[in-house]
Amino acid sequence: MIPGPFRVIATKELSSDASSITLSTDEFFSYIPSGSRHLVLMLNARASSGTPAVYLRFNNDSGSNYHYQFVGAVEDSGVPGAGASKSASVTTSATQIVVQSQMHSTANLYSGGIIIIPEYANTTNHKSTISQTGNTSSSVECVAGRWASTAAITRADFVISSNNFVAGSVAMLAVMDETYMVDQEVRTTDGSVVLDVTGSVSDLTAVYYCRSNRTSYPADSVRVLLSGDTTTGNYINHSYYGYKTSLYSWNYAPYMFQIPSTTGTSNVFGAGVLLVQQAQNGSYYPHVLGMGGYVVSSDSAVTFASMRKSNSISNVTSVEMAAEVGTAMLAGSVASLYKLPRNRTHNITVSSGATSIPSGTITGGDKVIFPHFFARFQGYPYTATQWILLEPNSDTNDSNSPQIFIDYSGTTLSAYFQTGNRASINVADSGDSSVSNVYGGGTVFIPLYDKTDRHKHMLTFSASSCPKNSAGSGDNRLHIFSKRWTNTSAITSFRGFANQASIGYNFAANSKMQIEQCEVNPGPYVPVTTGNSGFFFRFLSIAAPTVGLAAASSYLSWLTNVSI
Repeated sequence: MIPGPFRVIATKELSSDASSITLSTDEFFSYIPSGSRHLVLMLNARASSGTPAVYLRFNNDSGSNYHYQFVGAVEDSGVPGAGASKSASVTTSATQIVVQSQMHSTANLYSGGIIIIPEYANTTNHKSTISQTGNTSSSVECVAGRWASTAAITRADFVISSNNFVAGSVAMLAVMDETYMVDQEVRTTDGSVVLDVTGSVSDLTAVYYCRSNRTSYPADSVRVLLSGDTTTGNYINHSYYGYKTSLYSWNYAPYMFQIPSTTGTSNVFGAGVLLVQQAQNGSYYPHVLGMGGYVVSSDSAVTFASMRKSNSISNVTSVEMAAEVGTAMLAGSVASLYKLPRNRTHNITVSSGATSIPSGTITGGDKVIFPHFFARFQGYPYTATQWILLEPNSDTNDSNSPQIFIDYSGTTLSAYFQTGNRASINVADSGDSSVSNVYGGGTVFIPLYDKTDRHKHMLTFSASSCPKNSAGSGDNRLHIFSKRWTNTSAITSFRGFANQASIGYNFAANSKMQIEQCEVNPGPYVPVTTGNSGFFFRFLSIAAPTVGLAAASSYLSWLTNVSI
């Protein structure tokens, strides 16, 4: 899943087996900082027996008010190396949204993922979700969901389909941290959605909740335009999507996702996230990863997309979401742009010829880390793509890294299960040295990385954005992975290693890895009472003065009413 400036509000860890994990207003929601718009839920759990599914409900509603579009891959037992089946499906009028289709009950094998819910507190429209989850190395999936209610979300329940979650299963409630807001568009009337990037930093995350005014079809495609550039030939795109029960490739730049139109089900908006890498670098082509979806009564889709802008290395000045057919986004559409925190943990850039990008020591206490890469390899003569090997604690043993993934290469969409392979992030290779400035990117989500009672679960999303190599061939590739590190040790360091380093093809100059840590409230918080003493101030990094001051005021107001 794409990283963001996530703030974990509270964590619930089961002390005994239970059939559900509830995050309610009394326990958690009331401690969300005022002004938060976008909710984030995370799960790391195990079943007591069998391989049951996991579902999500809101506000204790068990009516037939849930709809979801599923895309995923599941291991074909006993067929390592190529044994996985990919599929897409749509479910309407259900009593809950599927989070993951199966969960392990084997000791140490905890799994789950992350769900983003834009505009969770609005009381006008339905609530839309987008998630990436996996069952350790046995399944990987993405789900676009909809709760057909205009009520603000005040409770979320993870519900297991049979048996129980075991003691030690963890659910986390988080929000997008508004103190890192760069710009935001909240449409009160129909109009364009343009986010101003000027004066920001290199890596940006956008959360969108949009609906088009197209009238000829229940959905519309959306162009992601950088710096106002509307010339299609200046973008290269690579994406795949699940539409109802089918999977498709889609290479139509700069279109990255789909949203409902005005003729779709009333009050339904599409949801998703974008990562704009190196937007303000000024030396390399910016790279964009996106994940999103929607579900209306007659139409639904989930999309994974990668895009690069290939005509200019200039700083990105704006990110626009423009409808393909419609002329505007409908009132109620929202897009929020955030800068990713820098140097929370590690921000490493390597010189040409480096065999790896290593982190320093990673300390615990923050629940979740997001290593993410913006990288390129020196020219490898046989292919236009290479892999970054993921090595927690410098572990070079492939057998400790079983994984499952969906791979989109060229026009072919495949699914694979591997009993052991560290190669999990695919980025650009220089190939033809005359093609410069092209870097690929990828992200890794690792929850509860410092727990010592379980294997570490990882979800990745990456794309190569490759140029053609010296032989005249190129290979843009797009992947989602679910994998585990078969070790109960806490992760105290993390590195990406060049898979062809042994024959001299290493990282190119200025390849980067950043490790983001979620800010964590030491909560759930309780109101300050007599006898409490002392308080704590955090220095706020503010990007846009008007937005930043409002966010800072809200943050400090919240801070003065909590106990630490």
